[in-house]
Amino acid sequence: MHLDQDFTPRSIFTLQQKQKMHAVSQEFAVKSHKGKRWEWVGGLFGFYQQTHTDGPVDFRQDGIDLLITKQTNNQLAALKQDPALAGMPDITIDIDNRNLYIDGIYKTPAYGAAAFGQATLNRIFIDGLSATVGLRIDYEHTRIYHHTHATEALTGRANVTINMGNRPPMSIQQPFILPLGIDGKESMKNRPMKGFIQVLQVLLFFVGGIVIIAIIVNKSPASLFAGLGASAAILMLVFKDSILGFVAGIQLSANDMVRPGDWITLPSGAANGTVQEITLNTVKIQNFDNTISTVPPYTLVSSPFQNWRGMVQSGGRRVMKNITLDLTTLQFCTPEMLDRYRKEIPLMADYQPEAGVVPTNSQVYRVYIERYLCSLPVVNQDLDLIISQKEATMYGVPIQVYFFSRNKVWKEYERIQSDIFDHLLAMVPKFDLKVYQYSD
Repeated sequence: MHLDQDFTPRSIFTLQQKQKMHAVSQEFAVKSHKGKRWEWVGGLFGFYQQTHTDGPVDFRQDGIDLLITKQTNNQLAALKQDPALAGMPDITIDIDNRNLYIDGIYKTPAYGAAAFGQATLNRIFIDGLSATVGLRIDYEHTRIYHHTHATEALTGRANVTINMGNRPPMSIQQPFILPLGIDGKESMKNRPMKGFIQVLQVLLFFVGGIVIIAIIVNKSPASLFAGLGASAAILMLVFKDSILGFVAGIQLSANDMVRPGDWITLPSGAANGTVQEITLNTVKIQNFDNTISTVPPYTLVSSPFQNWRGMVQSGGRRVMKNITLDLTTLQFCTPEMLDRYRKEIPLMADYQPEAGVVPTNSQVYRVYIERYLCSLPVVNQDLDLIISQKEATMYGVPIQVYFFSRNKVWKEYERIQSDIFDHLLAMVPKFDLKVYQYSD
């Protein structure tokens, strides 16, 4: 279902909804023979139902302007009316996003059980007159778990105007990137339940089949179950994959090793993508080239694999690359070199080496890299930012650049790191250095 939820001519926000339901139920009943004066029936009933609903909301241009930009600017203007904040500069914001897509995942598990009984006394005083009494006890439990998350950051500009008295006002425009993570209650932790449902189905059909056979051959079900003990080895061989899958499913769920929606990578290269489904016998993974890989659940227990969930839930995605400098271009900086760096490179305008230390041009370049990364809003300053020199090799001196990008979306992540390293490589000659380039 796709719905224009605001019901107005303006493009504020739309809603999509997809729903998938899995259910299993079973009833066992025991009855007396018909035609007797005293007839009775009793039994048990149980069910489990899992409903998965995807209901993402897509805020469009009018919605962002009305609900975010306008409301924020109104609140900033209201703050300025406070006498205690009379000297506050004029601040407004502009949002660059044309739309803002927010996932909405809802899971509604429900289960219940019932016990029932009914008794009938026939031919009371006369034929055709009977009395029936019955009782049914039901229990049902339903819960709702939800998880919402904005898939992209909010980007824009903060416009600050400072009144300078008799002088013209000074205007500053500062770009910003605001990562959004709107998390609802996630008690369920997206644990895979389909494998357990399939095991329950197998057990119920197996027990039901034994009871049906017992009725047909007029034997007690207990005697048939006892006879199955002799063929236990054959049954274990027939249901080997199901048994291994069931045990692996318990381990995967109990240890929270993998969930539907996780990005996982297998070292063998058999899969690199998003987990779509976890069943009794297979784990279905959609690779990034849109192919589907299926692996047995016990493979994820018996062999190592990489789960990227921690990166997705953290504040950034790691970037770690090397810039290899030509060893022959490293040198100590003269005062003239340092003066030139301060004049030609704005970020180095206030650079002063420690007292008594004569820095190398490689050292000054590392300082520049750190200052440049700290000036970028796309770099998460709360996570590690490390610029280090690694051991020199026959190919030069590696400068390792290690930081975290706030934007974790694959396309934007690749663009951000490519732009950063383009800049860093282009700045190498400014520090009288050269990038090592192998040639025969």
